[in-house]
Amino acid sequence: MSNFKKKILLVGNVPVTFKVFFEDFINLLNKKINFDILTNTQSLNKKNIIPDIRYHHIPIKREIGILSDFYCLLKIIKFLTTKKYDLIISITPKAGLISSIASYLTFSKNKVHIFTGQVWSNKKFIYRKLLIFFDKVICYCSDFLVCDSRAQRKYLYKNNLTKKKIEVIGYGSICGVDIKKFNLIRNKKKIRKGLNLNKDHLLLIYVGRINYDKGIDLLLKTFENIYKRYDNLRLIIVGQDEIDLKNILNKKYFKIYNRIKVFPFTNNVHQYLKASDIFVFPSYREGFGLSVIEALSCGLPVIVSDTYGLKDSFVNKLNGLKFKTGSVTSFKNCLIKMVENKKLRLKFSKNARKFVIKKFSRKKVLNLYKDYFLKMI
Repeated sequence: MSNFKKKILLVGNVPVTFKVFFEDFINLLNKKINFDILTNTQSLNKKNIIPDIRYHHIPIKREIGILSDFYCLLKIIKFLTTKKYDLIISITPKAGLISSIASYLTFSKNKVHIFTGQVWSNKKFIYRKLLIFFDKVICYCSDFLVCDSRAQRKYLYKNNLTKKKIEVIGYGSICGVDIKKFNLIRNKKKIRKGLNLNKDHLLLIYVGRINYDKGIDLLLKTFENIYKRYDNLRLIIVGQDEIDLKNILNKKYFKIYNRIKVFPFTNNVHQYLKASDIFVFPSYREGFGLSVIEALSCGLPVIVSDTYGLKDSFVNKLNGLKFKTGSVTSFKNCLIKMVENKKLRLKFSKNARKFVIKKFSRKKVLNLYKDYFLKMI
């Protein structure tokens, strides 16, 4: 590669973040830009690697660890003193905190942090204040700030995170949706057969990281609350398992164990969406909700929590229903309404894809990000 190319460093906790959000952006610019990724490469594998990109290892973890985090800070400082970049983009809270401090201390130029949700939004007391303080440090050390939804930006200002300008690119989202890949459902029976799913079941689907912040416990409790009403109702869960879900199902939710199928992170998630009937997303905190617009692009009606960041990813009563965050009763009522009212599902389905094409097609979103970042370098 030419040495005259501009250089961009992407920093985040885990490789899958870049696979999901940045692969197409990198491919769009790789003739003009040299990209490096700084992340914890221990989880790097064939499914989440981006071809022809240089990965650099940093042993960063999601959990707070004073010694390990300080070690990572020193490692990144050393890394940035030996390599110079025209633009540094960080994403995820921990990586954003450590890399923003390191890039500030090394006088690196054009430091950008992208907010994709706030860890502290569902926390309380001193721990919440500590996490807010960390985000304020990110804001102070960064030259530019971006978040992936207008509702999230409003939430950040409401909590006095910063007085700096926070950009929302277009209508929101980081990467938009590949509307050719996530297209309308056709040959559902054939898709289900290929995935070993029963053609006669009514399928609920959740897609995303499998952890408690995403509302997995609420999803299981609510499903357990209604499953006896509907013999044909099933739930499939697709994503990176961070809580050993199958063990939890076996021990705590054994009554519904046979009604649920769990699938690992996959680059073919669109096939699972097209095999399904209703998308559910009960997250306790969210910056935007990429999987929501992917489901809508496939024509699925959605049921999502009313947490702040999801307000821009769908329209209540136009292409889905919202329920009160954390409420089994509210979630259950929405599920019952959607399961029992096929006409409602069809109405939402008709409105789903048009909403995504208008606001979040990948081509539109990536071109907006390309213009935004190239202005900096």
